[in-house]
Amino acid sequence: MVLQGLNNNLNFNFHPKCEKLKIINVCFAYDILLFARGRTKSIKLVMKKMKYFSATTGLQKSIPKSKLYLGGLDVETTRLIQQATDFDIGNMLFQIFGGPFKQRETIYIQLPTSNREDDEKTEPLEHETFTIWKETTIIEKCLFFISNYWMHIFPLPKKVIAHSEGLCRNFLWTGKDSYIRKAPIAWEHVCDLVAAGGLNLISLTAWNKATIGKMLWNIAKIKDRLWIHWIHEYYMNK
Repeated sequence: MVLQGLNNNLNFNFHPKCEKLKIINVCFAYDILLFARGRTKSIKLVMKKMKYFSATTGLQKSIPKSKLYLGGLDVETTRLIQQATDFDIGNMLFQIFGGPFKQRETIYIQLPTSNREDDEKTEPLEHETFTIWKETTIIEKCLFFISNYWMHIFPLPKKVIAHSEGLCRNFLWTGKDSYIRKAPIAWEHVCDLVAAGGLNLISLTAWNKATIGKMLWNIAKIKDRLWIHWIHEYYMNK
């Protein structure tokens, strides 16, 4: 509500392709993205509204957690905008999962230790069986999950899909990402259901078609979401 006052302010310039929908901010659970054209006057107006918001609600912005993302600006304009906000300049673009993936961060995956409920009456699993089971779990929880993020956005080139599946295939049979020996089973059979003799892994080609089909369905049928409304306004209504 506070930022809506900028809609009719002649000194404020909207971010490119945001004026038709009057987009100034997009809110998430604990974050907010503010959009404006890269001009000092526009940025100062936004910061003035934010200061008013802090004064009336008592909520303060976190300077260490706030970042400034700029593009196509000269050095002097960048300096003036950074001076007006006191924010550090962030690295473009947003990376995997909407934020940078740090090397220090660790992914914890719970690996299965038995395929039966009664551990006392079962014999230990064979080493090779457990190894395949373990690496299949890692592929499902990690490697496919990263590819899945991008497949929901655009169709991946066949070369990229083949390379991704090659990495998964090598890791499944050798535990490494590099090619060492020929796989004993074709990858399309590995992706079959368990009842059909496969490992029930996801075929990236089939999954990419499904995710793009779902996105096109949303664009065609769902109109109450901001990103779909934005696509219709700037690309579908021409």
